[in-house]
Parts: sequence; structure tokens; C-alpha cells
Amino acid sequence: MSPTTVIVASMRVKLIATRNRVDGKFRTAISLRLQHPPGDVEYEVFEGYPRLPPTFNGYERSWRTAINWTLRFATQPLIPVRGEVVHSFFLDNLYIPRGKWVTELDQPISTFFTEYAKLSGLSKRVGELLFRTLNRRAVVVTWTEWSADGLKADGLEDVRIIPPPMETGFRRPHSKSTILFVGLDYDRKGGEVAEHVFLSIGKEHRKIWIGQPRRRLKDVEYVNPLPRERLRELLMETDVLLFPSQVEAYGFTMLEAMSVGVPVVSSDYGSLPETLQGGGELCERRDVRCFLESSKELLDSPELNRKLGSAGRRVVESRHSPGEVGRKLAELYTSLAE
Repeated sequence: MSPTTVIVASMRVKLIATRNRVDGKFRTAISLRLQHPPGDVEYEVFEGYPRLPPTFNGYERSWRTAINWTLRFATQPLIPVRGEVVHSFFLDNLYIPRGKWVTELDQPISTFFTEYAKLSGLSKRVGELLFRTLNRRAVVVTWTEWSADGLKADGLEDVRIIPPPMETGFRRPHSKSTILFVGLDYDRKGGEVAEHVFLSIGKEHRKIWIGQPRRRLKDVEYVNPLPRERLRELLMETDVLLFPSQVEAYGFTMLEAMSVGVPVVSSDYGSLPETLQGGGELCERRDVRCFLESSKELLDSPELNRKLGSAGRRVVESRHSPGEVGRKLAELYTSLAE
């Protein structure tokens, strides 16, 4: 157990944390909760088991994923995790809730098994039953109406919507209009759509691709996956975020872009329209022409670009204000601890 004091306070919440594959830091949702703790709350971070390198923390089918989940099943249900209030994240926790427990999920259980794990039939039904059973005694926190409706349909009763906190900022002046695509997982993030768009956008625009492409295109800058802080810096010098995700639990990169006034051209999958709320343009997820025309329009029309970028920033200011989000989370913790 590795406790980390965030703020001297009157209520202790044990937070079960996992790390991301890019730089080994805490995953974005966890990091944001730690950066913006509710008033009167002290977080104690518990990294849990198994203690594997962050490169094992993925959902794609691989030997690393198989080892990770095998060890989770073998260890986590046997380990008692107790605290005044315990706050866990995502469906990669197999601890059995004891006492006052909050589970934060970014998507419905059924969506996770169908779209991410790619399971069907008996294996899908067994997985859904397991996670419904594990989370039935917990208060479930999620971020969107889309996710809340799905979780309730999955059989979870006490579901609260408390979005992640996010600070806002502003874009910086830069010499060349820029479009950015971020795709650590090529297929799931819509890499094929992004390739078609980048092929058709002229070299008068700067085109940046973060992640591993299937092929390298002319006049495109390729960048290895970046830590969140460096990605935010790059977004401040970006004019359009291309976000053609084919499957997405929640669009954190979209939210980061909106927070600094960058308009987004997004697919209409799942929670993405609800997250975007006018901060860019929506396209059916396989409509390459829509993605291309919307991207060109935002690159070529500074007025429309500013209008939609400002709208997105206002959404973040209103819905993701750290103060308001913290107040809602503090109320939940307090109600559980009473």
C-alpha cells in the first residue's frame, strides 16, 4: 500500500489507482480526481495488485493482457480493501466491495464486453454477471447520461452522474493551421478514417498524427504517444482535433481539446455527442466524406473555428468545473460516511 496525502482534511477516502501505458502515470480519470480533490477530503492511494509494469494495462488481446487478468482473478478477490470510504475505477478492479464503496465506470458493463473485450455468447454473459455482482453493493459514478442509462439497463441500481473535473485554458498563436489526430489503438480510434482525411488535406495545413500508423503518409508529422501534459501543450497550438473513434467509452482527448477552445470533428458513437455538446462537428462514424468536409471547413473558416471552439470551452467551464464537480463528489462521500 502506498498512501499519498493530497490535502489535509477531515475525511479519508482510499482510492484504488492504476497507471496508463504511455508514461506510467495514473490514468487520466484518476489523475484528475487527485488533482482536484473535493474540499475536506484526503485521498490515500492504493495501487493494488498485481504489481505489473503499466504496459500490461491494456484491453487488446495479447499475452500481456492475458497475464494481467489471470493474476487479477487470482489475487484481487482475496485481498480485503477497507477504508472510511473506498473509491475504485473502471472494470479492471476485481476487489469485493466491503463497507462504503464508490465505483467509477466510464461505460456500461455490456458495452465493455461487446466493444472492448470482443466477447459474445457464454463468456460475455459470465463476465457481465461477475461484474454486476461485484458492483451491485457499490454506488456507481459515471460521466454521461449514455453511460448511466446503459449501466442501469445492465442491472446496477444506484448510478450517479459526476463528470471528471477539467481546468480550462486558451490556444496559443502559431504560424500554420494545424489538424491533430490521436490514435494509440489504430482500429478503435478510427485510423483508417484519419488516413483518408489527411490524404485529402493540403500541405498548407500542418497534419500531426500521434500513435502508431499502419502506413506513413507524405506531409504528415508522426509523433509517439505523449504524456497528458505534453499533449495538452500541443493542443494549445492546434486548430482542429480529428476524433473519428469507432468505439469509445469516453473522449478525454476531446475534452482536453474543448477545454482550450479547440473545435472537434467527432464520430457520433456512444457518449461522444453528449460530451461534445456543440463544441465541434459530428459525423456518422464511418462517413469519411463528412469528416473530411467538416475538417476542411474548420481549417478554412477562422470565424466558425472560433465560434465552435468557444462553445466547447464554455461546456467544459459549465459541466466540468473542478469546484462544482468536487462539491457533488464531496456530498456523495459524506452521505456514505454518515
